[in-house]
Amino acid sequence: VKGFEEIGFNFVVNSQTELNELNWGPFVEQIRSNDVQYVTSVSELDNPVNLAKELRTQGVEVEIFELDQVGYDPALIEKGGDVVEGVHVVVSTVPFEEAETSDEMQRFLFWLEETDAKAANPSALSVQGWSAGQLFATAAKNLGSDLTREGLLAELRKIKEWDGHGIHAPANPGDNLVTQCFIYLKV
Repeated sequence: VKGFEEIGFNFVVNSQTELNELNWGPFVEQIRSNDVQYVTSVSELDNPVNLAKELRTQGVEVEIFELDQVGYDPALIEKGGDVVEGVHVVVSTVPFEEAETSDEMQRFLFWLEETDAKAANPSALSVQGWSAGQLFATAAKNLGSDLTREGLLAELRKIKEWDGHGIHAPANPGDNLVTQCFIYLKV
């Protein structure tokens, strides 16, 4: 919220919900009564899907309904159907629909299928897990046979630019800084 306010956003409603919130009516009433036009959700998928359903039920439309990377998952559409049409999803990974532009994304998708992973559909979070594994392996390889916890942490702090071999936008894990680059996808 602070970062958004620094660039001019004015949050008239800033609500936190419970995990698996069941009563979205009061939240939608706040959105309606304050003429909110931008809604963002950082959550697992059920909460924003249920919020979208309640918005539709009450006939409330917002200009932008935005989800973080959790929303880049086929389960969003499976759970939400047509009520999530028009939802914006922020991603920093190469879109699966553009896998041909990234050798690493192609490798990720190949191994996801080859190993018959329980996650039948890829998600942005699974890509982040893949990249984290690559980051760990890179730091461990740099240490060679002298692999210790302290050494690994020190080696990870040296990595100031990381894009998972081209699977996502560059970040700076060594200084614990996330990427400043993203793509907006629209359902």
